[in-house]
Parts: sequence; structure tokens; C-alpha cells
Amino acid sequence: MNGKFLLYSCASALLAVGIGFGVTQLAGLPVLAVIVSALVAAFGAFAAGRALAGGALRQAGEAVCAVAANPSRSLSNTDPSLAPLFTSLEDLRQAFKNDREYKDGILRGLPMPYLLVDTNERALSTNRACLNMLEIDDSIESCLGKTLAHLFYNDPTRKTAVGKSMATGECFKNLEVTIGGHKGGKVNVLANVFPIYNAEGACIGGMCVYVDMTALNEAQRQITEKNQRMAEVAQALEETMDELAEIVVALTGSIRQSDKNAAIAAGQLKEAASSMGHMNARVQEVAGNADKAAEASGHTMSKATTGAEVVQNALHGIENVHRVTLDLRTDMATLESHARAITEIMNVISDIADQTNLLALNAAIEAARAGEAGRGFAVVADEVRKLAEKTMASTTDVGRAIEAIQQSAAKSMSSMDNAVQQVEQATDYAKQSGEALDAIVGTVENTVGQVKAIAAASEEQSAASEQITHTIDQVNHMVADTSQSMGQASMETDKLQELTDKLEDLTAQLKV
Repeated sequence: MNGKFLLYSCASALLAVGIGFGVTQLAGLPVLAVIVSALVAAFGAFAAGRALAGGALRQAGEAVCAVAANPSRSLSNTDPSLAPLFTSLEDLRQAFKNDREYKDGILRGLPMPYLLVDTNERALSTNRACLNMLEIDDSIESCLGKTLAHLFYNDPTRKTAVGKSMATGECFKNLEVTIGGHKGGKVNVLANVFPIYNAEGACIGGMCVYVDMTALNEAQRQITEKNQRMAEVAQALEETMDELAEIVVALTGSIRQSDKNAAIAAGQLKEAASSMGHMNARVQEVAGNADKAAEASGHTMSKATTGAEVVQNALHGIENVHRVTLDLRTDMATLESHARAITEIMNVISDIADQTNLLALNAAIEAARAGEAGRGFAVVADEVRKLAEKTMASTTDVGRAIEAIQQSAAKSMSSMDNAVQQVEQATDYAKQSGEALDAIVGTVENTVGQVKAIAAASEEQSAASEQITHTIDQVNHMVADTSQSMGQASMETDKLQELTDKLEDLTAQLKV
């Protein structure tokens, strides 16, 4: 009895340690933390009870031996001096009884499956949760004494993790295991397996605690599937939002461009309306002027006749100018030939000046050789040299002037040639003008009738212009309404863009 009680006590203490291994895996289950705290508190109470009862055990030794020697002897009939000892012994027995019932109650109340075995792996304690996990309908008492391998696998010879744990002293924490039930069911659990030792350090059993992960795994699987579906939806939504954003940008650009075009069209319509008003006024003026033109055409006929006479006189004058121009061209040719002759003479003078300058230089050299006797000659030679230099400079200036005269003469010749051509053309034009004036006289007669027809057409055009102006005003109002609608549509597209941005943010959050 005492050995089994000690085993229960040690199992209760180690159970707290074993359950603590599962807390790390399932920290989100508050009931598990409460159970661990209760088990630790129970183990502390048991240890305190043993410390308080240690002295009483030693005192009760002799009384127990006396009763053992004479079982028929009543404790109440013993020496009254032993009454306190027997009272302590009764208190100790009651404390052990309460402590055992306390631990048995905790083990029975555990919501998770567990199995306590001895060193031969025979079941010492378990609960209904463990049997339900194994799909065993038998009572708990009928399962005690059976090996763990028999209960779990229906194979007493099979090696188990608890056997390995008791043999090696190793603790297995949070092993992910799939346990098959006796009826074919499957349960996913986290198994915590550890050995139990007595005060002397000897192994006296083993403990298995299981945390059912089936529902959690299923929930996790569903969450994973939902997350995957959400990711797919978010991806599709993101692609849709990208397309929508492109459409919104294109639509916004089109609306803004249409708005600009509408504004431009409105401005152009206003200008067209204004132009039509001016044109209508001009048409009315044309109608009035056409009447005046008919009257003026008669005057034009007489003027044309007079003009024909003037052209004839001008033709005679142009012929005289043509003759004078030809004479002037001949004179300019003569002037150019004279200038050319002067240029030749100046070239000869320039050569003479060069030779004179050279002779003066030689004379100066000879005078220098003659010394004092040639000094006067040197002065004369120097003056001759200076005169030659001035002559050369003057010759150069005269050459430039002659060259300018030649250029002017050449230009004058060219101008005279052009003048002759222009006079000839003017003569032709004068002849053509005379012929044209004769034709004008005949044409003016026809013009009078045409001007009257223009006056009638102008009146009809004026009426049509007024109708066009009215139509343009109506179109202008329609363009204004369209422009206002475009502005409203632009505001709506801006709001749509904001909604698109918000949807993109939500899509990004779905992906996180």
C-alpha cells in the first residue's frame, strides 16, 4: 500500500513537469495552464504534509510494533500516556488518505488523456479521455494492469516510447503522433513521455500525457486553405485592380482631353458665331455696295475709254525712253573703254616710279661710297626717291579710283541693260494694257448685270447667315452642357481612382 501511494505521489509531482512540456506548444489554451498550476500546488501540499508528519512517524513506531505484536489489543486500552501518539498517528493516516484522494481526484479530472504505468509498463492509472482516444468502451478498472502496448496496439510484445524513456531516462516532449483507435479512428496528438523516480533516484514507473491536436490541425488546415484561397482572391483582385487602374487612367486622360477639346470647341464656336455676325454684316454691306457698283460701272466704262487713250500716250513716251536708254548705254560703254585705257597708262607710270625709286637707291649707295664729295648728290637722290614713292602712292590711289570708276561703269552698263529690258517689257505691257482696256470696256457692260445678280444673291446669303448664327448658338449651349458633364465625370473618375487605391491597400493587407 505504501509503495503504491508513494508511486502516486511521485507521479502527481512529475505530471506537473510533463504537462509543462505541452504548455509551450499550446500556450493559447488557458485551461491547460490552470491544470498545471493545480498539480504543482497538490505536489507542494503533499511535500509539506510529509515534512510535518516526519516526527510523528518516529514517535509512533513503538506503538505500531505493540499493536502488531498483539492485534487484538485496542488502541484505546493502551497506556493513556500513548494517547497523544495515537492521535498523531490517526492524523497522519487521515493526511495520507486525504492527500491520495486529492491526487486521485486531480488525475481523474484531467481533461487530456494520460496513462501512468509501472516499470513493467502495466497501467496503474488512466482516465476516460485516454480510453475514448483509443476507442475502448471498457471500464477504467478493467484496463488497469494491462500493458501500454496491449492497450494501444493490441500487441504486448511491441516496444513503446515509455519503455524507452524508463530504460534511458530520456524525456520525449511534444512528439507529433497519430494514434490509431481500436475501431479504426485516427487522432493526431502531442505526446509527452517521461520516467518517474523515487527519492532514492530509482525508476518506479512512467507517465504519458497526450494533447489532442486533431481539431487544432483541422482548424489549421482550414485556415491554411482559406488563406490560400484569400491569397488567390487577392492576386486576382490585384490583377483586376491593375487593369481597373489602367482603365481609370486612360478614362481620366480621355475625359480631360475631351474637356479640353470641348473648351476649345466652345471657343471656336464663339469665334464662329462672331465671324458669322461679321460676315452677315459684310453680306449686307455687299448687297448695298452691289447697287453702288452697278452705278459705278457706268463711270468705269468712261474711265476705261479715257485710260485707253492715256495708255497710247504712255506707249509713245516709253518708246522715247527706250531710245534714250540705248544712247546712254552706248555712252557708258565708251566710258568703260576710256577707264580701261587710263588703267593701262597708270600701270606704265607705276613701273616708271618703281625704276626711279630703284635708281635713287643705287645713287644713294654710290654717293655714300664717294664720301664727302657725294653728299650733295645723296641729297638729290633721296629727294628723287621720296618723289618716286609719292608717285607710286598717287598711282595706287588713282588706280583705285579708276577701278571704282570701272566697277561703277560695269554696274551702270548692267543697270542700263536691265533698263532696256524693262523698257521693252513696259512697251509690251503698255500694248497689252491698251488691249486690256479695250476688253474692259466690253466687260464692264456685262459687269453691270452681274452686279445686280450679286445684290440679289447677297440678300439670300444674309438670310442664310442669320440661320447659321442661330444654329451655332444652339450648338454652343450644347457644348457648354457637355463641358459641364465632362467636369462632373472627371470628378467621378478621381473618386474612382481613390477607391481603386483603397482596394489596392486592402489587397495588400490580404496578402500579408
